[in-house]
Amino acid sequence: PGATETVCVCLLLLVLISSMLLLAGAPHFLAYSYYQNDIPNGHINGKDTGHCCGSTSFRWALYNTDRQWTKELCEADADGDGQSNGLELGDPCCRWTRGTTPQFDFDISLPGSAGSMTGRTMPSCNPSPPPSPAPLPPPPPPPPP
Repeated sequence: PGATETVCVCLLLLVLISSMLLLAGAPHFLAYSYYQNDIPNGHINGKDTGHCCGSTSFRWALYNTDRQWTKELCEADADGDGQSNGLELGDPCCRWTRGTTPQFDFDISLPGSAGSMTGRTMPSCNPSPPPSPAPLPPPPPPPPP
């Protein structure tokens, strides 16, 4: 074969190998946007939520729950900054479920970075007491003697 054919074959092989490597890593790259749906407000900070400063403790905590937003993960403080993961992600009362809107969708911080904190304080998460029943009417007066 001539020099032109050799160059073409080499370029073709280079493109083929590059494409295979890219496709092999595709699930890893696509996973960021997929995992964002597994936590409240995951789309706000995007992949930085678990990868802001390398491999964060929050990333591994989420991984250890099979990417499930649990009450334990929500109440934990993965980065040790004094704020729960839920407070930092807008679900301070740990009530969020996938596909719903969290309690807050602003001032969202990174639960894997101690240098990133929300300005919100922890709200009261006690359930509202049930309404008091209406008072009963007074008993009828006794019959006359």
